Amino acid sequence: MKMTPHIVDGTPVIEIVIENPLLKRTYPEKGAVIAVVDTGFEGFLLIPEDIFNYLGFDQLKTFKRNLILPNGEAIISEGFYGKITLTKIDQSLEGYIETVKNLTEIVIGIQAIKNLKLTLDYCTNTLTIQRCKSKE
Repeated sequence: MKMTPHIVDGTPVIEIVIENPLLKRTYPEKGAVIAVVDTGFEGFLLIPEDIFNYLGFDQLKTFKRNLILPNGEAIISEGFYGKITLTKIDQSLEGYIETVKNLTEIVIGIQAIKNLKLTLDYCTNTLTIQRCKSKE
């Protein structure tokens, strides 16, 4: 089933595939998964612990960093560098993929989308994604 970027209950979502290139593991193995676009998250990709472990990131020497939630609470994430593919535009991106306790959704942040053009159209509940034109 081919999914396209769209808006669900007012929240923009993007279809992605997540990869641990070192261990050659992908999630999901077939198809794609939906990630919530969060422009308040300055990181690359935040995923639930079970997906993080499935990809084998927990078997590597991970890095920890502090995250500040919108309510001001500080939490510690654990992560490693990996790759995602935005299936709608066949664009692969590399960045820091991290997890935190009790996370239930996949969140894509500013570091992943900063070089893309995203257009939200709440009239039609669509999200259009394009690669940025090169600046020459």
